[in-house]
Amino acid sequence: MSTRPLLGLRGSGTWQDGVQPRDWNELVMYLEPNGDAPMTGMLSMLSKEQATDEEFSWWTKKVPDQHADVTGVYVNATLSTAYNGDAYTSGQTVYLKGAEASIKEFRVGHLVRFEKKTDARGVVAGKVTSRHIDGASSYIAVRLTKDANSTYDLETFNYVLVTGNSNAQGATIPQGISYEPVKYTNNTTIVRTPLSITRTMRKTRLRVGSAYADMKKEAALIHAIEREKNYLYGVKWSGIGDNGQPETQSDGLITAINNHAPATNVDDFRYNADFTGDTWLASGEEWIDAKLRDIFRYGSKEKMAWAGAIALSAINDLVKSGGNFDFTPSTAEYGIQVMSWRTTHGVLHMKTHPLFSWHPTNTYDLAIFEPKMLGRKYIDDTMFIADPEDRVNRNRSMDGTEEEFITEDGLTYGHVETMGMLKGLGVDNAL
Repeated sequence: MSTRPLLGLRGSGTWQDGVQPRDWNELVMYLEPNGDAPMTGMLSMLSKEQATDEEFSWWTKKVPDQHADVTGVYVNATLSTAYNGDAYTSGQTVYLKGAEASIKEFRVGHLVRFEKKTDARGVVAGKVTSRHIDGASSYIAVRLTKDANSTYDLETFNYVLVTGNSNAQGATIPQGISYEPVKYTNNTTIVRTPLSITRTMRKTRLRVGSAYADMKKEAALIHAIEREKNYLYGVKWSGIGDNGQPETQSDGLITAINNHAPATNVDDFRYNADFTGDTWLASGEEWIDAKLRDIFRYGSKEKMAWAGAIALSAINDLVKSGGNFDFTPSTAEYGIQVMSWRTTHGVLHMKTHPLFSWHPTNTYDLAIFEPKMLGRKYIDDTMFIADPEDRVNRNRSMDGTEEEFITEDGLTYGHVETMGMLKGLGVDNAL
């Protein structure tokens, strides 16, 4: 058993001799950690919490960006006179306009650097002396602490970021900035898998064993697979069911990434305009490197990915073509066998997911996430509702039993900015 935890997770995917799994969810991991429902098995080892309602919420807060895209450079607070190439020197003030949400990241006393994104040779330093919030006309006033370089036009500078703060001796306490957490919500989904068998069949012994035991094992597997699909593909919904009672459905991992991850973290090589007409072998490495740089920007330097079979083959094609990749087969915690890819941005542990390989829309894809960011809220965790075999003797009409596996839960997914969805691996650009 590996002693190195995967992505900050603590625990083991294997049990010592004589130790049995504690519930049905752990049984999935115990029997088939690499089988049909690896995510369901993994979730059995992650955090879970009792929900008190079919809709539940959680909040996340990330480290502030403390930067802004500059949409205009001015020499007065009314933003009526644009900077026109004058060689401003240390001590003079310029006014940097930007989006309200970004300008709110700055406060008086912040030290900043001001530059052009694509050419940092003309960097200018300064200190924020005032801030004005007014929608798209929001700005910060920056008193320069470094002369503007006359070689580089200050009016073309389009990026400003906080580099620290500075305060005079004996100054009063500066105004603080606080950050609101982001609220996410999801629903529970009731998943039911029935097991119906006649009294005669239940008591029949086949050459391969008990028909009932075989059917129960099959029902448990189907229950796990259909829960797995909910955890991946589910779409949040609430309404009234066919019986007139409330019904809810929950967002899955893929839906959450597509809806909430930064736009740069979700991309399809086939439709990326920067690679119009390019083949996968010609530009796939450049594209995937840029995307992993964005995805590894936040969170751990180790992440995991559910992968389609063609997606892994496509990465292997790049290896054979360029030989610039470092792969290591290994068994991670929880018994999951992964292919570890050491990139310049971090380590990506890739696991072929059966559902990705079966579905033509996902076989070209990588769904990248951090297991420690996932969890479950449940009303009732997985349980088996048994029906006594003496049902007929209790004056009930059916000559047999009706039983079921039932789970009511939903996925939680903290800090979606650490996740990503890369699509179209191995396919030439279609634009």
